[in-house]
Amino acid sequence: MSAFEHSSYPEVAKLTIPDVSVAALDMGCLPPVLKRFVEDGAMRMQAPVDFIVVAALCSVGAAIGTSIRVQPKAMDTRYQIVPTLWGAIIGDPSSMKSPSISFALNPIQSLEGEMRIGHKNAELEYKANKKIFDMKLKQVEA
Repeated sequence: MSAFEHSSYPEVAKLTIPDVSVAALDMGCLPPVLKRFVEDGAMRMQAPVDFIVVAALCSVGAAIGTSIRVQPKAMDTRYQIVPTLWGAIIGDPSSMKSPSISFALNPIQSLEGEMRIGHKNAELEYKANKKIFDMKLKQVEA
């Protein structure tokens, strides 16, 4: 008898989808710029707006990072937290989940590329200035 034929394994049960109603996404809650971005992407890709909204909001949250903090207690200025957005997109296979995420992340990835180039240029400038400084330091020491 193999391990897979062992009798202590439970019978495989079919999962059922619960009959739960979920409120529709209110696009009026989004800032106008984000709303236009999401609607444009959903229309062009024929994807649900929900998929793009989730990825876009998480992307905006990542861009904000730790630069903004929330102070839940009005009188306790020492207690501040950094809000973190988590998102999950659930859909059937081929329901445009990955393309929606890619579309929503494209702006932040473009900014990241620009920042990477700027950082590389600043690093090259630093190395050049350091060489000049080191040469001047050797002259002074001599």
